[in-house]
Amino acid sequence: MAQAQLVLGALHRHVVTDVVSLPDNSSAALLARLRESDDIRLLSVTREGEAFALAAGLWMGGRNPL
Repeated sequence: MAQAQLVLGALHRHVVTDVVSLPDNSSAALLARLRESDDIRLLSVTREGEAFALAAGLWMGGRNPL
């Protein structure tokens, strides 16, 4: 969980507004922290192609997705 908090801090420093993620076991701690976050929105997808399309749309709309 400490590493997840470090990553979350980096996301805040880089003003990330949304995280588009294909959930897996290795990112579970970070995803749990993101679900609790009030200022970074977590968007889960089912395929990599969906993630790229969603992130591109967010970026075109003025957001700062990861």
